Formats: sequence, structure tokens, C-alpha cells
Amino acid sequence: MVEFEDVRNLGLSNEHNNLGHGSLWNGVTDRPIISDPPITEVSQAYLDWKPLDSLPIRGGRQEIIVENSRFIGNVGWRQNHQSFDAARVHFTGVKNLDLGLTYIARQRAVTGASNPMSTGHLDGAHKFLGVGTLRAYILSIDYDADALSRLSTSTIGASFAGKAKLSDALNLTYRLEIASQNDTGNNPESVDANYVRADLGLKIGKVAFGAGYEVLGGGDDGSFNTPLATLHKFNGWADRFLATPADGLQDAFLSIGATLGEWNLVGSYHDFSADSGGASWGSELDAQVVYTAPWKQKVVLKLARYDADQWAWDTDKIWILTSWGF
Repeated sequence: MVEFEDVRNLGLSNEHNNLGHGSLWNGVTDRPIISDPPITEVSQAYLDWKPLDSLPIRGGRQEIIVENSRFIGNVGWRQNHQSFDAARVHFTGVKNLDLGLTYIARQRAVTGASNPMSTGHLDGAHKFLGVGTLRAYILSIDYDADALSRLSTSTIGASFAGKAKLSDALNLTYRLEIASQNDTGNNPESVDANYVRADLGLKIGKVAFGAGYEVLGGGDDGSFNTPLATLHKFNGWADRFLATPADGLQDAFLSIGATLGEWNLVGSYHDFSADSGGASWGSELDAQVVYTAPWKQKVVLKLARYDADQWAWDTDKIWILTSWGF
């Protein structure tokens, strides 16, 4: 499989900081960040091999999405997707058991940066019929560059997720995840931080309600970070928390969504605070409206409004986009 990618500005290229790496940066410092630098590249180029139907192997430059993309993702929201020079083995030869092993030699970030590393990820999931799926994982990230070495960490964690049908029109979903992170490799800082996330959802007909709580630890023992994740998906669409504050992050959130024919509506509210020290970081409202036309064109209106308290500054973002499927 080979995939090419080309990103171009259609005017107004100096109205934002594109956060491009090296020569890709537009040099703007006094405007908001929209990290979609112009770039032309081979975004994916890999080979698949199946010595067994239950043992697919992939090697080469590839997008990788592990589970909910909280630790490894392709950052699909950005124009330049994140990809990796990697090898991945996936085994499903035992009923209700799923095993994955990944080695990453290079991270190709959305900014155009090419970061050499030695990263290993091992995950295993067992499905308990009618109850949920228990998953455990180990992730060791070791950046080669000194400038990124403080993000070199080893993480071990586990999650449990499932759903229950309470009636024909009522469905319950639940998820709990915990993890512990420590420094590794050439990391000059000491890291000993924890991660906790709990989600609960209730779907009534075509309307879904959700509530959750996420903690990325921080304080004197360092902060919990996930530099390979699809970060835009978590902690608000305004992207104020792409890096975890030194005192950590607590995110309590509520959501509501509905599918009404060709329309899909989503709204959420976040309350942010520090994990240590008692500071209030702020709050955020997010909303999205998606219309899917009969000819498979989607038109999207997306909004984010971050109200700062003791972190960053007030931020309002509005996106209008369209896409076609074939």
C-alpha cells in the first residue's frame, strides 16, 4: 500500500502560526496556531503479510490507531495525519483473545517533524461474553533526540469496557482505565505519575448521554503525557491541553448526542482543574453539527469555546468543512 499526501494553503497563509517543523514553519508568532503546515510526502508505504489468517503482519510507514487512540493514534483531525515507521504483529488465533506487538522506529508528526525513536507497545485483550473486554498494555517510548527526551517514558495500564442492553430502546456503556508512567531512556526528569479515566454512557433511542472523569497526574514527581496520541480527541477541541500541565490535569465532562435522519448533533462540557495544588484551569463548551447529503457529501460545523481561569487564555474556534465519499 502506498499513499501520498499534499497539504496547501488556499490563501491567508500568514493569518495563523502553522507550527511547521524547520523550514515548514511560516514564521508567524502573533497569531493563533493552526498546525497544518504545507507539506508533500509519502504518508504511508507498507507491506502486509499473513503467514496465517490469524496472524497479519505489517511493516513500513503506516498510520496506527490502538484502541481509543489515547496512547497511539493517527491524529486524523489534522490535514497531515500522523504516521509511523513501524512493524506490527497482530494475533487472533485464540477465541476471544487479541494480542498485538508494535515496534516504532520513527514518529512522523503532524507538524512535519520526523522523530527517530525506539518505541515498543505490547497489548492484549480478552473478551468476556456479555460483560465486556479486559485489556492490558505496556508502552515504552524512547526518543533519540535530546530535545524530546523528557517525553521518554514507560507506561503500564489496563482497561475494562463493555455495554449492556437494558431494554429495546435503552443501552448502557461503561469503561474504566488506569495506568502508571515512569521515566525511561535518557529522560533527564523523574516521572512517577498515574492515569485514571472512567466513562459512563446511556443511549435512549436516538439520543445518547455521557459522563466521565479523566486524570493525568502531575506534581513533584512529573506529569503524565501521551505524545503519540490523537490528542485533539481528548480534553476539549480547543486544544489547550495538548501537553499536560506540570501540576497535572483533571477533566470532568458531560456530553449529549443525537442522530436525527441526515443530521448528527454532539455537544459536551468540560471542567478542568489541576491534579495537585488545587488550581482551576478553566472550562470548555464544544458542539458539532454534521449533515450527510444523499450523495454522500458531509457538511460540518464545529465549535469550541474555552473559558480560561489559571491556564492559558480564552480561546474560541469555529470550523466549517465538507468532505465527499465515493
